[in-house]
Amino acid sequence: MESSNPPRWLVCAWIVAYLAIELFGRDFWKPDEPYSFGMTLNMILGQHWIVPHVGNTAFVEKPPLLYWTGAVAALAFDGWATPQVAVQGVTLGWMLLTLWGLSRCATCYGGRRLALPAIAAFLGIVGGITHIHKTTADVPQLTGAVFALDGSMLAARTGVSPIRAGLWLGTGGGIAFLAKGLMIPATMALAVVLLFLTRSKAMNRQRSRLWRVLVWAAGTCAPWVMIWPVLLWLEAPDQFHEWFWRDNVGRFTGHGNVGELRASYWRDAGVLFALSMPVFAWMLGMVVRRVKRLALRPPMCSSERDAESRYAHARRYGCLVRITKWWHAISDARCVVLIYVISVTILLLGAASIRELYLLPLYPAFALIAARLASIPIRSAGKRLGLAVSIGVVGGYGWLQWGLLVWAPEHVLPWGVSAWLPVNDFSLPFQPFAFAVAILVTGLWGWILFRGRSMSRAWVWLANVTLIWGILHTLLLPWLDAARGYRVTFVSLREALPSDVACLDTIGVGESERAMLHYWVGVVPTIANGAGPSEPTCSHLLIMDKHGRDREAPPFVSGNPLWQGSRQADRNERFRLFETVRLKPRL
Repeated sequence: MESSNPPRWLVCAWIVAYLAIELFGRDFWKPDEPYSFGMTLNMILGQHWIVPHVGNTAFVEKPPLLYWTGAVAALAFDGWATPQVAVQGVTLGWMLLTLWGLSRCATCYGGRRLALPAIAAFLGIVGGITHIHKTTADVPQLTGAVFALDGSMLAARTGVSPIRAGLWLGTGGGIAFLAKGLMIPATMALAVVLLFLTRSKAMNRQRSRLWRVLVWAAGTCAPWVMIWPVLLWLEAPDQFHEWFWRDNVGRFTGHGNVGELRASYWRDAGVLFALSMPVFAWMLGMVVRRVKRLALRPPMCSSERDAESRYAHARRYGCLVRITKWWHAISDARCVVLIYVISVTILLLGAASIRELYLLPLYPAFALIAARLASIPIRSAGKRLGLAVSIGVVGGYGWLQWGLLVWAPEHVLPWGVSAWLPVNDFSLPFQPFAFAVAILVTGLWGWILFRGRSMSRAWVWLANVTLIWGILHTLLLPWLDAARGYRVTFVSLREALPSDVACLDTIGVGESERAMLHYWVGVVPTIANGAGPSEPTCSHLLIMDKHGRDREAPPFVSGNPLWQGSRQADRNERFRLFETVRLKPRL
């Protein structure tokens, strides 16, 4: 059965709206967005372009490409958009570049007809939905990874200029390095080695061309890789060592206590499988289908005796023969994608610490492999009906919660949300624009389901994801923001501070909270020396307590807290503000 894609104008509007939903109209959320914006804020104020800072503290965990582009956009649109909106717009721009690069990869992988299904499959991956809407360094790294993958696929195709392939490969590797560090350049280097080892005959036929590709890629990548590390080394050698050895090498080797250490390989495999759905299932189905097809193909034999010997060999080494036949039968571009997946997986398995965010560069490759199967419609009416009913129930629950929050907040249903969202004394204002967008999203979902017999499964799945995501982050976005954002809490803190306060000592306050203090309160937060410093550096002190672990106030604070507060429904964090006094020296 032939599948169809939505009209191109609808696809463009759908993708932009899908990416903009949750990206705009809210504050920055932990764990990674606030400190990313904090470094950008310092650059907007004209400080710390080489050594990124959160408040007045150096923070060189990642290279500054996202922060540079965000600061440039905020300065360019000063007076037209707030710094927050400008930085979020830069994230949208990086994601649109990523999708453009993915469409190029899909065209190289299997033709132009796979471009739209690959994009829809990628946008609907469960593990990537949240992260592609966040202002973090992983978004430009994803752009670089897709560009580098496109360059590698062009390099594997005969007839493509080595200069063109090298430019794409080098630019992608450089963007990924300047966004987050060594992971993607190391991945591409490992992929080149594996490609030469596993496809030696094919590589030898075009060895001189591939060397020219690598030379052009190295020359293109060099400025991206060298400019910031050299400047960092010249300005702050100690910060260079911390960035390179602790935050890059140490994240893989385990020294330096960077990140959460791996708990279990089986757990990581389960997380990868769950977060990559449904594309992982489509990808496995595609690979199994190709292996079976090649295994059932009759061998080319010159005689009956030759045929008998080949079938006997196949029976003895059946699995290995099937995989070998399939590997040598696939095109070079598809081989590059599989090698890329293997390389990223090897690096992630070898790393001492891992987060689900690190899986993001795998998802475009998964979408490419699964694109052909994702472009086929869901033929079973029962499956279409079951998917529509299950997603419709979740969407209906979202509409019901919104109605209760607007017109009857005392009757909000606490099922599954009371642990992390405010359900008492919270009233949601009616927002006409959000209501209109939610109506459009619901109508789009209904239209796609109505066309479900001819629409590819990738677009059907993305319509379901868009319904849930759209309702959650249009109608219910103020509810989520009240629990996850720091605006209300820190604006209240600002009102409690005297107007002439220039700095604020902090104890126990992390980099994300310090970044939001700098933005919403308008003072530069400093880290007090240790848990109980002997002398204050500022006129006021802010202490952040964790649940069940209240910190003891140091001796230089005067009396009871001037102010205390926390985010709504947050039972884990509490802030207390004190006024400091100078202690008399002991005689």
